[in-house]
Amino acid sequence: MKAMRAKYNGRCKRCGGNLYAGDMIRYSRDTGALHSSDEVCDSYLEQRAEMELETQAEYRMAGLSAEDYYRDRDYDRGVRVGNDHDEYDAFVHGY
Repeated sequence: MKAMRAKYNGRCKRCGGNLYAGDMIRYSRDTGALHSSDEVCDSYLEQRAEMELETQAEYRMAGLSAEDYYRDRDYDRGVRVGNDHDEYDAFVHGY
């Protein structure tokens, strides 16, 4: 694995965080592009986890269940789960 500057914008293969052109990265053909240190990845993962907890708390305060939260999250990510999407779209998106 060698250290280099990123030539293009992209995502870290370890944490999914953004890599911008000019950032220092670690790269190898096997692992792909990674942040320059594990601390950067860890801080990004912690931020993502905190945001997820805040969103879950907002759903609970609105009286929605955890199932509603995960279904909405998966829908936003483009994941199709279950067979009740027509009812789900009507409920969440008002179709």
